[in-house]
Amino acid sequence: LWKIYLFYTIVVVAGITLTGLFLGDKLRKRLKTHFKSEVLTLAKVVAKAVPNTENVHALDSFCRDYGKTARVRITLIERDGKVIGDSEMESANLSNHLDRLEVQAALANGVGDAVRYSETLQVDMLYVALLLEARRRILRLAMPMTDVKSIENQVMGFFAITLYLTPLITLIISLMFFRYLRSDRDESP
Repeated sequence: LWKIYLFYTIVVVAGITLTGLFLGDKLRKRLKTHFKSEVLTLAKVVAKAVPNTENVHALDSFCRDYGKTARVRITLIERDGKVIGDSEMESANLSNHLDRLEVQAALANGVGDAVRYSETLQVDMLYVALLLEARRRILRLAMPMTDVKSIENQVMGFFAITLYLTPLITLIISLMFFRYLRSDRDESP
């Protein structure tokens, strides 16, 4: 009985672990897609309010105000990669952004996105860039991936508890039922 119990326990735990890894990857991809869509929608809303000015101080101020309200980092970039507005730093202190993947994609396709580590903020960020054709600029929004990781950890924690407890409870009930049948058999003449 114990050999069978141990064998099935190992098979169940291995199956659950593989299922968890597969579903975790799917969940991670789905969350990233969802957040990209949300940030792009927010970028389209913010784009309508971008002031039509060349004044870097006014653009930095705009980015700070909207960035604080929307809880994202906002960067305005010229087509040549020069930063002309940013919500976290003075734009004059930032390097050229033309080599950023999301900026290159926005110049080519109108929209671009990327996930990478931010040296400025010291955290993984989701970047979404939107080309503002009429103003010949790029609006880039960035959101920390900590929100995605937090949701993923909560869901995967619940998933792990459910998946690992269900077979354990099932095995315990099976053992109790087996003992009941065995004791019932021992008592009958």
